[in-house]
Amino acid sequence: MQTKILLALCLVAISQVNAHGAITAVQGSNGMTGEAFGVDQSTPRDGTKRNPFQTDSSIIRDREIASGKSSACGRTLAGGNNEIGAAMSKAESAGIPSVSSDGKVQMTLHQVNGDGGGPYTCDVNASGDGKTFTPMTISTNIPGKNSRSGNYQQNRELMR
Repeated sequence: MQTKILLALCLVAISQVNAHGAITAVQGSNGMTGEAFGVDQSTPRDGTKRNPFQTDSSIIRDREIASGKSSACGRTLAGGNNEIGAAMSKAESAGIPSVSSDGKVQMTLHQVNGDGGGPYTCDVNASGDGKTFTPMTISTNIPGKNSRSGNYQQNRELMR
């Protein structure tokens, strides 16, 4: 089953959206590894400041989506709007991670600073168009309360 994993690539993984974390890896059961739309692998992961450490973390705000300022997949400081069509084409060219037969996918979230804490919520858009999302069940979440935690510069497992 090759659902277009807009779930993790676009990742409406929201910790009510402080943009202090980025999905840096999505491991598929097909052996492919992807990343959230807007992630730039050259972004340094060893600091906590906005620049340059958060510049590829997606900012997803309902009011920005409603106004057309960003897509349902948000925007980044470095790259602007995460345009779904272009990002999906790029992801398809690289190879899209597949969901396992039990419906699970493993993601790695890089938490930039204490405002990138959990808990996170995730939604999936199976069509890949970013229009209709279905809530996902998260079996392993990011520690925190109200998107805050004492953790900095860490990679964390986020499992659906």
